Parts: sequence; C-alpha cells; structure tokens
Amino acid sequence: MSLIRIGVAGAGKMGFFHCTKLKQIKNVNFVGIYDANLKRAEEISKAFQIRAYKTYSELLKDVDAVIIAAPTSFHYALAEEAIRCNKHVFVEKPMTTTVEEAEKIRALLKNKDVKFQVGHIERFNPAIKQIHQYIQHEKIMNIEAKRLAYTERIKDADVVLDVMIHDIDIILSLIKSPIKRASAEGIRFRDPLKYDAVSAMLLFENGIVANLMASNISHEKVRKLTIYEKEKVIKTDYLLRRQQLIMNESANQRSAFPAGTETVIANILLPYSDPLTEELLHFIDCIYSDKKPIVGADEGKSAVEVALKIKQCLIA
Repeated sequence: MSLIRIGVAGAGKMGFFHCTKLKQIKNVNFVGIYDANLKRAEEISKAFQIRAYKTYSELLKDVDAVIIAAPTSFHYALAEEAIRCNKHVFVEKPMTTTVEEAEKIRALLKNKDVKFQVGHIERFNPAIKQIHQYIQHEKIMNIEAKRLAYTERIKDADVVLDVMIHDIDIILSLIKSPIKRASAEGIRFRDPLKYDAVSAMLLFENGIVANLMASNISHEKVRKLTIYEKEKVIKTDYLLRRQQLIMNESANQRSAFPAGTETVIANILLPYSDPLTEELLHFIDCIYSDKKPIVGADEGKSAVEVALKIKQCLIA
C-alpha cells in the first residue's frame, strides 16, 4: 500500500505545529505546504525539507489529504475546494464561521468518499478519554468548564469561537440532549468588535446545566473541567494532568466521618500524551482503515451552532 500524500494549508502557528508532527509520523508522505504568504511558506518548507506551493490548487493536485490550519475565515473555502477535488480533509476548529457554511460542507460530503475531521484536540486529551471510563451520563446534574489565559496573538475569531469552543465540544459529547436555553455575558477589552472574556450558561432539555468561562485576558492560566453527578464529582485539571473523584459521606452510610464530609475517593495522575499527534494519527488511521473520525462534520457543525448561539446572547 502506497503512503498517503498529505499537505498543509496555512503557515501560521498551528500550521507550523502540524508540520512538526507530520514530519515525525512515519506512515505518511508529507509533501508540502501552501500559504498566501509565500515567503512564510518557503521558510517552513526549508525547515522541514518539503515543497512550498504557490497556489492551493497546485498543492491539492499533489496530495490525497490536506490539513487546513489557516485563519478561521478561510476554513470553508479551503475545505470546499478540497472536498470537490476528492481530498480527505482535516480542518482546525472551529470548522467554519457560520452554521450555513458547516451545513454546505455536510451536504458536499454526502456525495464524496472522503474523510472529514475537525481539530477539536481535547477529544484526544487523556483526561477526556479517562472521564469516559467512570462517568455516569444519566446521573450528571451540572458541568463547569473554565479555560483562561493571556494571549496577545491577533486572531480572526473571538474568545467564544477560538477558546470556549473547546469546552462546548466536550460538553456536547457528554450531554446527549438538545439545548433549551442559553445565556451569556462578556467583556470587550482590546477590540470593540471582539469579546475577550465570556461567561455562558447552557440549559439542556434533560435538565442538565453547563457553565462555561473563557478568557484571553486572564493573568491566571486555568484549564479545568468539573462534572457534578448525583453521587460524585469528577474534577479535572488539564494543566496539572490530574483528576479527582470526590464523594460526600451520606447519613445512611456507616462512616467515621459526619454526613456531608467531602471524601476524595481517587486521585488520578493522567499519563503524558501529545493530543495533536494523537488526533493526526486518528485522521490518518481513518483514511487507511476506512473509518469515520470521532469528530466529523456533524460534531463540528454542532459546536459552531452552540458557539454562535452564545455569541447571539451577547448581542441581545
């Protein structure tokens, strides 16, 4: 079997990261990179000993699959062209900037035998993989997600589509219920058109409430996920690579501790892994094995839809 020929569209920070990982993956033929800024593409091509393409169409002619790591506003156009050329597509999150664009991609894919994956990287975080081993979905009451940091990078997406969407995707993967109501408040600090910090609440039709907080202007770096079930709490600290299972002593239990005492029943140190490499390996394996990616067009569209619902709450 010949190796899959793969290329990258986008020579920014994420494009560089993808190039670094692809160069280390043995079962692909990493062909080259395209960027509207040819000088930047040539710099990366020299660093990784690949070809810098002057046009996107030239890149597509030479590959079987493409990684789209360009600014969000270009995701739809690049993905559409690749799909029409029968290429497998990995597109960074968010999938698109509008629900309409996401729906058009879904429609295009119905008549194509290609794999399509959205880069929701946290799905490949060992913390999330571990949660699925002991979560009881029917007992979830509330989920809290915090993702705070400080960044000066100029992006074409605000904090909801760029940062909060990580936790939106995770929450949607855990709660299998439509959203009944959403509300949000935010702060525009550096750009009058973009929110830098947003707090949102999602009420699902099954009664579960999700609270999300995301910020690009926090001087404290926080990445935490807390799941409250009827009988236990699952606390995850992504940065410390640590999870805790917590349970309260109940009055009907025989215990040396008074009822209501918080008891840590497990401290779990999460293994080190490289989620970016893991999601690329998953994409490549789906192509070789003819499997459906775990984060496809349906999941990508759902995350965009909820993110835009939250953004609409900020405008209202």
